[in-house]
Amino acid sequence: FVPSSEGRGGPQHKYLQELVKRWASGKGYKTTIEKQILDGLGSVDVALEKEGISIACEITVTTTVEHEIGNIQKCLAAGFGYVALITPDRKVIAKARDAVNAALGSEECKRVRVLTPEDFFAFVESLEADAAGRVETVRGYKVKVAYQSMAEGEQKARKQAISEVIYGALKKLKGFRK
Repeated sequence: FVPSSEGRGGPQHKYLQELVKRWASGKGYKTTIEKQILDGLGSVDVALEKEGISIACEITVTTTVEHEIGNIQKCLAAGFGYVALITPDRKVIAKARDAVNAALGSEECKRVRVLTPEDFFAFVESLEADAAGRVETVRGYKVKVAYQSMAEGEQKARKQAISEVIYGALKKLKGFRK
């Protein structure tokens, strides 16, 4: 699909915003691109909300890690349960994780993830599997229901397929630069 005019940033940034939005909408999340937070003082690239789970998605393609740390702090201050810094550049991940650990307290760090797009999808699915576990009463007996995420081999195959699609699309978008 072609990035919509909704959102900010270049074609890759908009593509990833739209990808996250469409994928999460398919999972039943209420999604908002460039959601205003903190009384209009800032915005989140993509906000996801569903049954007590709130995830702020900040997408970085060209911005500096220092700028993204400010965005993460803004999202935490706005009360999101989790903040995901999503980048297609694997080189940025280690640098960003180190910066997050240096800039935030241990409790805040537990709520922040620095991920590739495909790792983000796996992270959300694991959150959903954890949230889906519940205790029910069946014929007078308490029954604990727990859901597991996919088997590791299945997850790897799916992650590989998603990676190929995302990186193929991003490569095509790079050629669109004028």
